[in-house]
Amino acid sequence: MADDRSGVLEFVATAAHARAAHYREQAAQLRDMAEAEPIGKLRDRLLDVAAQYDRLAEGLAMGNAATPPERGLPRR
Repeated sequence: MADDRSGVLEFVATAAHARAAHYREQAAQLRDMAEAEPIGKLRDRLLDVAAQYDRLAEGLAMGNAATPPERGLPRR
């Protein structure tokens, strides 16, 4: 029974790590897009969404996977 729980915990930790990495990649892509965006409002919005992804990744790294995403974050 203890082995089953440790396997589940390992899976959850690995999945959270993978999601955090994905969120960081998304944030980096959005920042790249923002650098090329000439329209200020759109550039600011891209940077805002990138920051939201960064916060999600940080929350996963800190073990706050149950924290709901902020309003306005794109869903997949």
